[in-house]
Amino acid sequence: MDPTLRQAIYEKYIAPTQKQRPDYIGVEIEMPVVNLADEPVDERIALAAAEQFAAHFGFQITGRGADDNFTSAQDSATGDILSFDCCYSNLELSFGKARSLLEVRERFEQYVRFLNSELRKSGYTLTGMGIHPNANINRNQPIQNERYRMLYHYLHSYPQHTNEVTMRFHQRPDFGTSLRI
Repeated sequence: MDPTLRQAIYEKYIAPTQKQRPDYIGVEIEMPVVNLADEPVDERIALAAAEQFAAHFGFQITGRGADDNFTSAQDSATGDILSFDCCYSNLELSFGKARSLLEVRERFEQYVRFLNSELRKSGYTLTGMGIHPNANINRNQPIQNERYRMLYHYLHSYPQHTNEVTMRFHQRPDFGTSLRI
């Protein structure tokens, strides 16, 4: 092999792997939006809180569903993202690069305080309970975008395959809209 080509390949593919890189952590936290009256989540309330959050913190809206509803927003300085996960009764905070959990914790607490103050006005809250406490009464419909509609239809196809591969399917195809682990 030509030594010049060999050196170019080394510089492009090998040398970058040998550079010291700072350590960073990444954190995603998914939280159910809960109607404290033990009624289904009114998606308009969750959407309004997310829109208020984006405006308050200066996040740029980066995603909308086919129904033009908010799906995600990002802070250009930190890389933090607020999004809905699977449906409008699950909010997710994804944090940009951070050097420590304390850095993430400060932003998380600030974000959750604001979201809960907005949600509380309508009798709602965010919770970290894993399974959505109102999963059985919520609408549990996917966000209207290609990714979540495809996932929803795939998971609901299990009755067509029960005799083929029983280990790959279960009888709770809406689990993505109700589980937050």
